[in-house]
Amino acid sequence: MKYLDLLNYYEKNLIIKPQDVYFWGNEKTIRSQLSRWAKFGKLIELRKGYYLLPQKLRKFPPLFYIANVIYMPSYISLQSALSFYNLIPEAVYSITSVTTRTTYEINNKVGNFIYRKIKNDLFFDYVSININDYPVFIAKPEKALLDTVYIDHVEEKSLRLQNSDLLNKDKLEKLLKNYPKWVKKNVEEIL
Repeated sequence: MKYLDLLNYYEKNLIIKPQDVYFWGNEKTIRSQLSRWAKFGKLIELRKGYYLLPQKLRKFPPLFYIANVIYMPSYISLQSALSFYNLIPEAVYSITSVTTRTTYEINNKVGNFIYRKIKNDLFFDYVSININDYPVFIAKPEKALLDTVYIDHVEEKSLRLQNSDLLNKDKLEKLLKNYPKWVKKNVEEIL
């Protein structure tokens, strides 16, 4: 494969994924070629087997979209979602997501991506939104709050919530039925 072929194939917005190499020929040769291009700055390695064309060649997809693609299944939650919905005043520099897989952290030239494990039966109540024409899976505001309290064992003093009137209290009550009682207690103290 030639670099120009790669540019033409991925001109829209796609991230090069490990499964893509099966369509281009000899898997070992293609993986080696991609790695070499990343070494010379022609590609950005997001994580092993995942690549992105440099920004000077095309528009970058949103970081939330990248986070969804490079570790699946996952959805944006915790501090990133709370910040997105303007529920916390702090700036968030890492993209935080929830996954049913192992807790994982990815640091690359694009950003810092943190994935926190949650039980399968709590992996729900997220939506697909459109950010710059890219589909992004993100927790609804109430679920982002519950994920934060549950996963980070957040108590009243350690979470500065703002605009809590944006939260649907009835929905929060319904969702809390899926969580341990201590989560409900902590959420009540926070609100």
